[in-house]
Amino acid sequence: MSKRSKRRKRREKQQKEEARLTGPVLAQQGLQAFRQADYAQAIKCWEQATRKKDAPEAIPSALAEAYFRLAMNHTDPIKNMAQAVKFQPNDALYRYHLALAHHRAGNLEQAEPLYRDLLKQSPPFERAAAPLAQLLIEQKKAVPKDPVWARLSPAQQRQLAAAEALIKNKAASTLQRLAETPLEPIWQGMVALALDDIAASVTDLKPLTTPDSDAPPQICNVARYYLGLTAAQAGQDESALAHWQAAKNNDLDTPHLHRNVSVTAYTLALKAQQAGQPEQAQQLLNQVSRTAGIQQDLRAFTRQLSWEMGYAAAQKGNWQQALVNWQQAEQAGDNSRSLLFNLALAYQHQEQFGQAAEHWRTVLRRRPRKADHPEALTDQQVARIWQNIAENYSKAGHFDEAVTTYKNALKWAPNNLDIRLKLVESLQNEGRWQAAENELDRILDKDPDNVPALVLRAESYSDGYFQERPRQLWRRILKLEPQHPVARQQLAHTFEVEAMRWTEWGYNYQEAIKILKAGLKEVPDSQRLLTVTGGTYADWDKFDQARDYLAQAVARNPNDMQTLYTIFTIWLENGSKPDMMQTLQKLQAISPAPPAGLFLDLSERCLQYSQSGLTEQILNFVVHSYSADVDARVGAAGVYIELDQERKALPILRQVLKEQPDHIPANIELGFVYYYTDQTRLAKRQWDKASELARQTNNQAMVHRVKLIKDEYLHGKRPPQNMFEALKTMPPELLDELLKTAPPEIAAMLRNMSPAEMMAMLAGFGGFDDDDDLFR
Repeated sequence: MSKRSKRRKRREKQQKEEARLTGPVLAQQGLQAFRQADYAQAIKCWEQATRKKDAPEAIPSALAEAYFRLAMNHTDPIKNMAQAVKFQPNDALYRYHLALAHHRAGNLEQAEPLYRDLLKQSPPFERAAAPLAQLLIEQKKAVPKDPVWARLSPAQQRQLAAAEALIKNKAASTLQRLAETPLEPIWQGMVALALDDIAASVTDLKPLTTPDSDAPPQICNVARYYLGLTAAQAGQDESALAHWQAAKNNDLDTPHLHRNVSVTAYTLALKAQQAGQPEQAQQLLNQVSRTAGIQQDLRAFTRQLSWEMGYAAAQKGNWQQALVNWQQAEQAGDNSRSLLFNLALAYQHQEQFGQAAEHWRTVLRRRPRKADHPEALTDQQVARIWQNIAENYSKAGHFDEAVTTYKNALKWAPNNLDIRLKLVESLQNEGRWQAAENELDRILDKDPDNVPALVLRAESYSDGYFQERPRQLWRRILKLEPQHPVARQQLAHTFEVEAMRWTEWGYNYQEAIKILKAGLKEVPDSQRLLTVTGGTYADWDKFDQARDYLAQAVARNPNDMQTLYTIFTIWLENGSKPDMMQTLQKLQAISPAPPAGLFLDLSERCLQYSQSGLTEQILNFVVHSYSADVDARVGAAGVYIELDQERKALPILRQVLKEQPDHIPANIELGFVYYYTDQTRLAKRQWDKASELARQTNNQAMVHRVKLIKDEYLHGKRPPQNMFEALKTMPPELLDELLKTAPPEIAAMLRNMSPAEMMAMLAGFGGFDDDDDLFR
């Protein structure tokens, strides 16, 4: 069904629902919306009511008031006020406010007849006299000769006479005569200013701008504007700018004000820059309007100031601010090589490696090519910059570009083995194994004992079936560097891999132990090999030997979390609860404490092996020992729910949400508590809230996860059963987000793969035990 058909059907359904509503019902719905200040909804209901035969008589007056309230809220005041007048044409108040709306919008020709009609009616609407007189002054008409003048009080006549004299630039004698009459402070001050009596003007205007002034905001802003003029004339630029900024911040918006603020702020910025205060100069420049007529000067000054502030920030180690400043210089039109160099450096310090690489590359492209140029680069400098570009590309995950730029570096420094080693790593990251092998051959031909090259070659052999080949290389490396940490670890790993093949394929524990013991002869201090040996004895049901080797492993480093974690899982898989408890106590005693996630993972594993009592014990430990860790408490609550102990999860989640109402996982887990306690409506409310919070933070993974939860638990939809279904149902924005952190070759493959190709690649993938794990 097309979108248009769906829309038509929704409209038809809505019309049928509206047809069933009576006039009194619609009137009541409108009144309810009106009381909640939802005037648009009130209007909608009451206008529907007017089409009913049983519409209440008061509907037109109600509509007029709703339109009036909407207009007073600055929602299209002319249009809505005109609607109010349409429904109540005899209401003088509505017509008066319609005239005011036109007047304020500058529609003087529409406002004048409305004012005059109000004064002609019987009795006259006297409030229209003063704004009509003001309108005539704006039109530079002779107000004293207009009939409206007689309707004004003497005080109003004096104020308007002053306004007219100022607008028409009347003679000083007229202004002097007005100054000697009682005027309101704003007019008194402006007349004094026109007579060049600055002191008297300031005396009259200044009280209007104090915090305790009860003058209307418009009067205060006018006073601030003219106080700024007097300060500027006296050479007090800081005071003038303060007055004008106060007026601007209080919604005075005129071209003269913007011009004055910009010119004065620019002048003060120049002074601050000359005084060695670039930060203050920058703050002042932010107040300069781009339409102030000084664009060229402003751009040049901005570039210079951004340079200075960038250097100052970089010297303090604040590369983030330095980058911002130099970006501003770039936006102001600076495209010099010096700026490119600084931007590249700043991007690199900010770990924006892709941007850094591109800027370094541009620096090289724009380098001087003549050898006698003062800024010419040597071959070694060019090679080093190409190497730096390649390193940045590698850190950004752009391994194809890294390969290209490492090759460029080698063109300038063909004998640099360090660069060639980096090229090997990039080729391996790209999966170009033969090319990597060729480069390793070139290195080892020149330097057979090059340890980094031997390490890379051994690592490339480690994935093969036969472990003797990499093992020989690791032994050779250890002869060259007996304490090489990677070589010792990887040599031990070759024995572990070989032993595991005997246990996983043929359950030949005897042969596996033989291989592991051979490994321990070569690497006797390998904690990992000792642990694996102990685990193999445990799987062989030889617990005494297992305990002996595992104790030796712990003795190597009693605080090694990974070793203790592995030992715990060994005893868990073999069902030895005393050994589990002993290992758990050691884990809990580690200082500093391990991450809470380690214990949560252990609790999940215990649950998988039906050790619910131990699971609960670990959870209690997490809740009490990690009480300051909100995520840990939420994780514990989630496992309590898996244990069918919602009564324990509920207070934890409520306390978390009291501390952090916007915690998305806590809202999700609370939804599960409600769902499993048959409170589906509350569950939906919590999941809706989690979804909204995720949207607000643009957390696409959480948005999709909540959708899957609601689809499954509220609507009975089958969740994704395999990776293909997960990718197929994933929204494009989430897939893009996930692919940002995926290996580049995998990301490119998934982006370019058709659904059929993806299905073929993922064929045979099994379902997931827990669908939530797809997006956790």
